[in-house]
Amino acid sequence: MDFIRKKKKILIAGCIFFGIMFLCTLLSKGIYGASLPQVETAVPEKRAIGHTVEAAGNITAGRELAVDAVSGLKVNQIYVDLGDSVSENTLLFDVDQEDLKEKIAEQELAIKKLEMSNEQARQQKELDAQKDLLNQNRSLEDYALTDTEENRKIEQAGDSVAKAEEKLNDHLNNQPKQTSDEDRNNKKQEYTDWESRMKDLQKQQISASSELDSAKSAEETAQKALDDYIAAHGSSGNTGSGTDGGQAAPEESQPQESSAAPAAEGDVSGNDTGSSTDNENSDDNSSGGNQGSGQSQDSGDNNSGNNGNNSDPEREKLEEALKAAVSRRENAQKRLKEIEDELAKGDVDAKTKPDYTGEDSAWDNWKSTKKSLEDSVDSAKQDQENSVWDKLDAMLEAKRKVEDSNLNGDPDLTIEMNQMEITYRKEILKKYTQLENNGGQVFGEDNGIVTKIKISPGEIIPQGASIVLADLDESLKFRVILTKEEKKYVDIEDTVTLKLGNSGKTVQAQVAFIAESESMPGSYEAVVYLPEGVGTVGQSGTLVASSQSESYPITIPAKALHGENERYYIYVLRKQQGILGEELAVSRVYVNVRDKNNKYASIEEGAIDAETEIVVDSTKELSEGKVVRYGKQ
Repeated sequence: MDFIRKKKKILIAGCIFFGIMFLCTLLSKGIYGASLPQVETAVPEKRAIGHTVEAAGNITAGRELAVDAVSGLKVNQIYVDLGDSVSENTLLFDVDQEDLKEKIAEQELAIKKLEMSNEQARQQKELDAQKDLLNQNRSLEDYALTDTEENRKIEQAGDSVAKAEEKLNDHLNNQPKQTSDEDRNNKKQEYTDWESRMKDLQKQQISASSELDSAKSAEETAQKALDDYIAAHGSSGNTGSGTDGGQAAPEESQPQESSAAPAAEGDVSGNDTGSSTDNENSDDNSSGGNQGSGQSQDSGDNNSGNNGNNSDPEREKLEEALKAAVSRRENAQKRLKEIEDELAKGDVDAKTKPDYTGEDSAWDNWKSTKKSLEDSVDSAKQDQENSVWDKLDAMLEAKRKVEDSNLNGDPDLTIEMNQMEITYRKEILKKYTQLENNGGQVFGEDNGIVTKIKISPGEIIPQGASIVLADLDESLKFRVILTKEEKKYVDIEDTVTLKLGNSGKTVQAQVAFIAESESMPGSYEAVVYLPEGVGTVGQSGTLVASSQSESYPITIPAKALHGENERYYIYVLRKQQGILGEELAVSRVYVNVRDKNNKYASIEEGAIDAETEIVVDSTKELSEGKVVRYGKQ
């Protein structure tokens, strides 16, 4: 039982706990929900958006008339006021009589001065014409003189060219003789060959002389050796016992010594006589040798014939050496003689070293003179060409002076301008005179209402209209200023409603003109012509224009649209899971507005669709992700 009772208590306690939790949850939801912003929503609709423009304006004259008066006069009194109706012969204002008389006198004096100026200008014009004629005649004379003078210069330049060419031709015809390069080379080679041959012969002469000296010395040595041998051995050299043979040796040496002296002398002199002596000595020596042999033979004969059978090898050897020395000397003398003959022949046929300095100098001088003469010809031709160009320039300048003299110069329009001013001043004078005849009074010429008065008593009448009248014979105009946004819904030829004055009278009319306002840049001025007989100048009114757009697939209430940095956005509802379960939240969606008025706005498709729930109004400020609840729909 106790267990059952405990179990019941636990069950009851649990039920009480969960009941309390449920009540707390409901209470929390109620408190949480009460703190949330309440929103009013709507879904997009398909509709057209209408626009209504209401702009205040006033009625102005359809055409204005200007009352002109001569400017510069002092106003005395004005007899009309703004809004006054005037007709023909209505006195508008008058001018000061004394001031008018002074103006008339000033105009008459100015006209007189201008007429005198014209007379002076006519006289000056005649004088200028005479000067122009004189300048023309002088320029023609200068032209003819220039032609003659320039032709003379050209002729002189031609003569200079002819003289320069003549000098050049004479010089070319007197060209100096010039040895060809081939001849020069041949002469130089011939001299070089002769000079080389002579130097070679001189070297050979020195060598031959040296050889001859050496040969003579050898001959003397051999002769001396033989003489010494004979002197030492006497005849024993031949017979071995006779003294006669020994005495013959010195006798044989004497002719050899006497013949050797002329040979040496001939070798030194190097002339034909010496050469002959050498030949004679050579012959004598040869004969001497034979004589010696003969003497030896004779001696042998004188000595009973025993000498021929006895021989002396040493003496024979010395004699053979002497013979060889004599032969060597003779050959050296012969060679030297041949060389000296060649040298003598070379001296006779001596060659002079070629020298073309004078010829080259003459040729260089001739070429230099030729270059100078050619330059003179070129210079003369250049002068001739320059003289032709100078003539062209001079004739062109003279021709231009003739042309300039035929020009009349800047036209003098003094007379014409003065005459124009005279005509103008006479017109003013005519108006002054008429005004003086009218007692200085200015009257109206048309029916109308005074809309502007641009003069004041005691002031000078300005240029332009003095008084402006509204023409009552023309329809009136209603003028209104539209903003740039309003101008989108009002166009030329649109039919609009005009509410005139406080009576509530309305008039249907068409827009005749729309243009940007000059006085209010960024705004537009619209003009509507009123039907004839409707309205009065200065009356105020209101222009009402209505237009209906096409049907847009998605439009929303205008108050659901929000702007931020020239961008538009809206808040849409979405569902999300919160701590207390499913709840509503808002999301910001940027949209492009196609059209809108003060009630509805058209949104481009794509950002939202026809089933999107849009927040139109909220009890609190909204932001991205803000949790909300429905308010009263």
